[in-house]
Amino acid sequence: MKTRRPPGVQLLTALALVSAIWNCIRFAGAIRFWDTLTLYQNPGGPLYLAVSGAAWAGLGFTFAWALWQRKAWAWGAALGFFLALEAWFWFDRLALQQPHTNNLFVLAANGLYFVFLLLVVFSRNVRNFYHEQ
Repeated sequence: MKTRRPPGVQLLTALALVSAIWNCIRFAGAIRFWDTLTLYQNPGGPLYLAVSGAAWAGLGFTFAWALWQRKAWAWGAALGFFLALEAWFWFDRLALQQPHTNNLFVLAANGLYFVFLLLVVFSRNVRNFYHEQ
């Protein structure tokens, strides 16, 4: 009999899928609007957008699949995946984009989001789901 997935596992899988789909859109947009993006001469240009979009989409789909399939390494990779995604977001925002005036708000929102993710990843139901195999 199959064990029912806890809501935390379903949520983590959904978040990984949303990230993957968002980055598929990023990749497709970079390919579709390559010529227009080249005109703006942003750091990295459309190549950076396409490569990073494709890489994060691939990682996101792989990670979502691993979470759903109850792979032993998925629980440990959860923290790494979301931490790496946040680090990339901040690198992209601070190093490659124009300066923003709402950095403090985004930092606070990201902090709350990451605390929420930690609570889900380290919840008893999620930990037990991956360690009871």
